[in-house]
Amino acid sequence: MREILFFFDIVCPYAYTATTLINELSLKLNVRFIWRPVLLGGLYQATEAPQGAAGSATDPMSNSKRMYSALDLARTLKRYRVPYKEGVGPTQRTLNAMRLLTSIPDQNTMILLAHRLFNMYWYEGRDMTSIANLQEATNDQQIPIDVISNIEQDRVKEELKTNTNSAAEMGVFGVPTFQLDGKLFFGVDSIPRLAAKLGSTYVQPLRLCTHTTITRRVRLTFFYDYASPWSFFAFSQLDKVLKSVSPIQVNVEFVPVLTGGIFRTLNAPTVPVTVMPKAKVSYYMGNMMDTSEYLKLPYTYSSHFPLRSLLALRADIVSGHNIKLMTSLFSAAWQRDLDISKQEIVSDLVEEAGLNSSNILTSAQTDSVKSQLRANNERAVACGAFGVPTFQVDNGRIVWGQDRLNIVEDLLCGWTDVDGDDNSRSVKSKL
Repeated sequence: MREILFFFDIVCPYAYTATTLINELSLKLNVRFIWRPVLLGGLYQATEAPQGAAGSATDPMSNSKRMYSALDLARTLKRYRVPYKEGVGPTQRTLNAMRLLTSIPDQNTMILLAHRLFNMYWYEGRDMTSIANLQEATNDQQIPIDVISNIEQDRVKEELKTNTNSAAEMGVFGVPTFQLDGKLFFGVDSIPRLAAKLGSTYVQPLRLCTHTTITRRVRLTFFYDYASPWSFFAFSQLDKVLKSVSPIQVNVEFVPVLTGGIFRTLNAPTVPVTVMPKAKVSYYMGNMMDTSEYLKLPYTYSSHFPLRSLLALRADIVSGHNIKLMTSLFSAAWQRDLDISKQEIVSDLVEEAGLNSSNILTSAQTDSVKSQLRANNERAVACGAFGVPTFQVDNGRIVWGQDRLNIVEDLLCGWTDVDGDDNSRSVKSKL
């Protein structure tokens, strides 16, 4: 039986979500998960994350992204039916709790205790700094130990520190993270790719509304930028999305945006990878290749990155979002490694799409087209977008990322989103 390392800290609600899925995954994939307690703050410190050891992953975010992070967490908890107490957040120090788990030598016993501690933290809203609460948890699981004696052992302190530092050396920068054969998978949304690596097709992105007999019309707004590889991956899956929700009739509204302009409006770095921890950059670079493999979609990281997509976006607008041109532009940037900032390249791509390049490129320089692109950016920011790809079903709240298309599909099918006030909750993810 193959083994998968599972790095966790009870301070993270996404790690909590992952623990509710692991037993079923173990059976479906015929694998054994080895739980490895780490300190999330220690990972932040070791990887030089901008929020520091005591911070939250949302600290460096723009306000729009921070609000979306709360919405994404609320959606995740609702979709996976994770028991959760309103108002609980990752604000507690979990050092003693994680030392307690580290002190348990038997893996099965430690897992039972971890489940109890996650439940006490996130469902019961208990104080995890309280020795009395930790002792209660061990008593509940009939583990005959004295908490204080265990967590004060030098061996235990050193082992937890070693777990954390070793994880950081492997490239782990957050939790939940899984490791299979030396390869890392970060986040709950990475589980289908993890399963695919094991040759399994049984684990797919979660869908809650897979069957509908209702024929209705829905608008799907798609904000994108040719400079974004994730927009490329999202665009490549649009046909699949539309087929998956049939017989619902979806009117796709294409809204090209200049991502750098959005970043500037939100006072965010114009090239986010330049301020990410090296471990995170390394992971996401590999994640692009993994996504390409998972989707069976040829992909080449652009040697011209960061791409200047202004002309391509304007040409797209002039063409009326011609699908052939859009396909050519995305392919040029992320499959053919062409520099789409160059006029001669864009001209050739326009001709390949069967359009008149002279007319398109001349019109692309007009004030009306420039104004339209600015208006697109303003609209994106107004609806809460902070990056691409971003989706909006009718006038609902946004969905960000090509790895959330399953949520887009459910919303198109009529899935009821989280309550309206969830988008403004002050929950921070320490993911």
